[in-house]
Amino acid sequence: MTLYPVLSSLYGNSPRAPQNLGNAQAFNYQPDAVSDDVQDIAARGVSDFHETECFAQYERDLDLCNALAGPMGGTRGIALCKTQAFQNYQQCRGY
Repeated sequence: MTLYPVLSSLYGNSPRAPQNLGNAQAFNYQPDAVSDDVQDIAARGVSDFHETECFAQYERDLDLCNALAGPMGGTRGIALCKTQAFQNYQQCRGY
């Protein structure tokens, strides 16, 4: 087995595929239909029930951080664990 086909593709010695963009559809910009209501724009649409579940999971993650991250990584481990827990919380909420 030779490495020529692999090396030639890495270093550009292989034939290239034609790039015919003449038949491509033109891009037409269309702005999003955004409401003028600031509350509507700011709302993410997460229900109260879902928000409560996210917060409960966040509290469980913080408890886990306090219980395990200290012995495993000291204060830096706790800080990293709490940062990750908050990122998970925000992701759960849709941010």
